[in-house]
Amino acid sequence: RQMCIRDRVMRDRLERFLSEEAETGTKIISLETVRQQSLNIAGRRVNFKYIIDRIDQYPDGSLLIIDYKTGSELKIPSREIFWQDISDRVFIKKKLQSFQLPLYYFFSLRNYGDKVSNACLYSLRSLEKKTLFPEKGRYSKEDALAGYMKCLEFIAAEIFDINAPFMQDREDEGRLCKTCPYFYMCRQ
Repeated sequence: RQMCIRDRVMRDRLERFLSEEAETGTKIISLETVRQQSLNIAGRRVNFKYIIDRIDQYPDGSLLIIDYKTGSELKIPSREIFWQDISDRVFIKKKLQSFQLPLYYFFSLRNYGDKVSNACLYSLRSLEKKTLFPEKGRYSKEDALAGYMKCLEFIAAEIFDINAPFMQDREDEGRLCKTCPYFYMCRQ
């Protein structure tokens, strides 16, 4: 029986992935682990429930937090956010893309301490990895993480502020709004 194109593509990608993984010398210490932690943000205790795709341990004992992505482009949050004026939701969205990876790193530091060396996005399509903190960055991990948390504080304060107008981002209109349960609130 002939294999369909989709099955061949899947088999090829899986073989490339397994080949790539066989050469890393790392040990997987966690897969798809569901975790819950709370964080005080903008004067409130906020509970987070999250799933870290994978945590690898290198021979030196350091840990790498991995978030798999299936899309075409890996978008790492800007590491230069900490020194900028954080007072605009649209600016934060453009620079950070997502709080997911910085929060995984932050919570992993709580769980594993300074063993956590970095976090990365891992494309299952191209097998490319992009780290949150480059080896030779202009800014320290601590400064960048403080910037991410400052942005989170700003966004949370806006969400919790009952006087802040609820507005959609114009670039999301149409794309995300179609399935949003709060669509009509934006139209007021």
